[in-house]
Amino acid sequence: MKLLRSPYPLMLLHLILGVLTLIIFDGTGDSGDSIYHYLYARSAPDHPELYFDHWAKPLFVLLYSPMAQIGFIGVQLLNLLVVNATLYFTYQTAKKLDIPSPYFTLILLIFSPLYFVLTFSGLTEPLFAFFLILAFFMQLNKRHALAIVLISFLPFVRSEGLFFIGIFGLWEVLRGRYTSLLFLLTGSFIYGLAGYFVHNDFFWTITKIPYSKLSSTYGSGTALHFIEQLIYVVGIPFYLLFWIGFLFLTVHYFLRRTSFKLVYFLLGSVVAFILAHTIFWYYGIFNSMGLKRVLICVIPFMALIATYGLSQIQFILQHFSYRLAGAIVYIFALYTMVFPFTKNPAAIDFKHDLNLHVEQVQANKIANYINAHYKEPKIIVGNTYFCEILNIDCFDPSRKSFITPEAIETAQPGDLIIWDNWFSIVEHGISLDYLINQPNFKLVFETENTDNRERYSKMVLFEVY
Repeated sequence: MKLLRSPYPLMLLHLILGVLTLIIFDGTGDSGDSIYHYLYARSAPDHPELYFDHWAKPLFVLLYSPMAQIGFIGVQLLNLLVVNATLYFTYQTAKKLDIPSPYFTLILLIFSPLYFVLTFSGLTEPLFAFFLILAFFMQLNKRHALAIVLISFLPFVRSEGLFFIGIFGLWEVLRGRYTSLLFLLTGSFIYGLAGYFVHNDFFWTITKIPYSKLSSTYGSGTALHFIEQLIYVVGIPFYLLFWIGFLFLTVHYFLRRTSFKLVYFLLGSVVAFILAHTIFWYYGIFNSMGLKRVLICVIPFMALIATYGLSQIQFILQHFSYRLAGAIVYIFALYTMVFPFTKNPAAIDFKHDLNLHVEQVQANKIANYINAHYKEPKIIVGNTYFCEILNIDCFDPSRKSFITPEAIETAQPGDLIIWDNWFSIVEHGISLDYLINQPNFKLVFETENTDNRERYSKMVLFEVY
């Protein structure tokens, strides 16, 4: 595969597939947080305090805000470029680690089902994965200070960045580079100082963390949840190679055939990350939802482990047949590239995954009714997607409020209340019966449907009179 001695052909393929996806499909990758993160980025120039909102992730808002001004497509295009850059640095990292067939990391990442789908979202996981692999690449190239500075900003992309501050910081301690630990404070110092004028608290980066509570409104799950869900993130071929690579790296470390640094950063990071999320979900703490998409954060490391696994299969087969050893790479490459298009439950369901979700389709029906019968009403909602499709400033309290008991009690004549069977109930605790029984609320429109995955959505529009 002489052509694949360079990462650029596969990176170009990824961009072409990405642009075609944006042309053909209208989905947003996720119908909840994806939209809300985008709305933060879009509205930040009009509400500067949003650049320092911990839930929205300040660095994500800062970097994505310019592109968000052209609409959701701007965020999707930027995520496409971020993922493409992640491909490049994962490939270069594999070369630096002397992992055979480094181009295979690109194939794994490009055709990883959930990673591909979430490329076209407004979620923060793709940016996190980019910062993580970039920092590791810098660490491998002995640019230790730059690596530490990059990691120091990771909590402002996602809160899991705190894990990696610990992992990278401990590595510096093990190597006796104690002065490097000061650089771990870079992100917190800069954002603490800049955000002081919003929060009146220099330590807001710690005190305002939204997940620092030993409870969750989303329940809890099993100890093997993330191990089981991983296959739906990366697909079967990637999943198999990952565990093969995991096993070989572990054995080779104890046989002193691989470096401690490789095992520490790759296996150590992935194990620590999955273990932490498993604990959070199992005990129902830190508002964990058990979302499988969080595994995207460490997908570059998993691709490196999987490629290492493939190289070891190839090495073993060389003892029997060089042709067979060479063929196994082609077989896995073909299987990986074909898998997302199969009917396997872990593959991409293009109709469902890359188009608007059923609740978004129902929301558009409500929005069409509102546009036909009302002029610039205030909306009281749980689903922030309405802010996008009704072109409402989500952070202007005169145009939008969340559907809370307080907002319902203070609703004014002419306000519109949009109830849905997820956000209104789970996030805000508002039942449909509660609204129906309000004496000054009039039910004016409702819609419901179920998609091909038995996902049910119901939305009801009330007018306050």
